[in-house]
Amino acid sequence: MQPNKLVSIIVPVYNAEQQLTHCITSILQQTYPHIEIILVDDGSTDNSLKICYSFSRLDPRVIVIHQANAGPSTARNNGIKKASGDYIQFVDADDYIDRDMTETLIKHISSDTPFVICGYRSLQKGKRSLMHTNYIPPLDGSFSKAEFLQQFGMLYTKLLLHSPCNKLYQTRNLKSSAIQFQKGLQRGEDLLFNLDYIRTCEAMYLISKPLYNYVISQDDTLSRSFNNSLMDNQKYLYSCVKQFLIEHQVFHGANKKYVEQSYMNSIVKCLNNVFHPASNYSTEEKKAQITNILEEIPEDKLRYYSGGVQARLMKFFIRKHSTQGIYVFFKAKHFLKSRMLPLFYLLKRLNMKEEKNSKGNLQ
Repeated sequence: MQPNKLVSIIVPVYNAEQQLTHCITSILQQTYPHIEIILVDDGSTDNSLKICYSFSRLDPRVIVIHQANAGPSTARNNGIKKASGDYIQFVDADDYIDRDMTETLIKHISSDTPFVICGYRSLQKGKRSLMHTNYIPPLDGSFSKAEFLQQFGMLYTKLLLHSPCNKLYQTRNLKSSAIQFQKGLQRGEDLLFNLDYIRTCEAMYLISKPLYNYVISQDDTLSRSFNNSLMDNQKYLYSCVKQFLIEHQVFHGANKKYVEQSYMNSIVKCLNNVFHPASNYSTEEKKAQITNILEEIPEDKLRYYSGGVQARLMKFFIRKHSTQGIYVFFKAKHFLKSRMLPLFYLLKRLNMKEEKNSKGNLQ
């Protein structure tokens, strides 16, 4: 344990009045008492700012910053500037943390090991119950940078490196290296922030327990999915990750396999994105988008894409550069999803089961 070391917990807040009280309460109830909570209101138009100030009046550990709406990256960057703690932790306003999260993280951080990563739970409300998925590091303990980077691909594909919220950072490292969240990116700024921070560390600590609770609402799945520049975004992130691994001479073996697999999966998500309900593309525009995406896929990357029946069919269409085949595939898939929801989820479940069996046969 780092005795009496202050942890600055930064919370970007934007129109989160429904979940904000639960989020802040979970932080105030931490078993580790030496914390300051920096609530950065990002120009909320609901009662979020009022809730922030109500907590600051009740507890001196709560600090409120108000800014014009500029996005979560700017909010977090302003929180880092304000932070006076020895360490920094991030929590999103619609999530919450386990009571012992900060205490557990700080037990394992030091000047020699300035980066701690734990697992998290993904929580989504179903029709009858709360569905949850655990994302947990399969390894536990302290690792040198070289050892950690050998496991990079595995941690990357398990979505443990992307978010800042399941981690603890050393403030000195962040500020001395001027590490900030990149503004202007719709997706992936968190991952790039973490890559920049890893560059400053010589050792990391992994905790194979889920301590953070990531709450997925229906609004998230509907409003955040469509992005008309998604392919450019994914190409940029892939190039940054690849360059990071080449820079550290570890873009080979399992690392290369996992990163290439993730990139191919993201390309298929880009194809699916073309058909999102929020898209206003005409039929011809959708086909043009599909053709453009297909032209971005090198033949040698297809070997990294695998899965069940749907994946094999998609792989066939991609190899043949069949714009029409992909158009019909996603058109039918989205029709089933919107008009025949129970059947869609049955097919999805069967496909997931087949993918799981196929993975088991490969291992």
